[in-house]
Order: sequence, then structure tokens, then C-alpha cells
Amino acid sequence: MNYTLRYFTSSDGEHNVAMYTWTPPGEPKGVVQILHGMREHMGRYDDFAAFFNAHGFVVCGHAHL
Repeated sequence: MNYTLRYFTSSDGEHNVAMYTWTPPGEPKGVVQILHGMREHMGRYDDFAAFFNAHGFVVCGHAHL
């Protein structure tokens, strides 16, 4: 699965936070935001994102500090 990886600065101004976005082809129907649990990472959600992308949804999520 292909995702776009971007970074933004956290509110402490010291750390960068990784943000992942999986985008479907065509006009999206909506957005699914993933908030993963402790000791998880966004890379585990490729299959989940692929399912929603196949149904026209953008999927996004960020890595927690």
C-alpha cells in the first residue's frame, strides 16, 4: 500500500510528528482518522487503509510521541 508521509512540529516545538495519509483514486467520499493504541505504529494499518481506500475513503493517522 502506498501512503504519503508528512511531518509536523508537536506543540512542544521540539519534536516532529509523522502523519500518514492513504488516498483513494478519484473523488473521496469521506475521511477515516486512525488513532492507534499504545505500542502500535501506523505501518500496521495498511490492510485496514486499503479496505477503506477501495470504498472511496481517505485514511489518515499520526504517530504518537
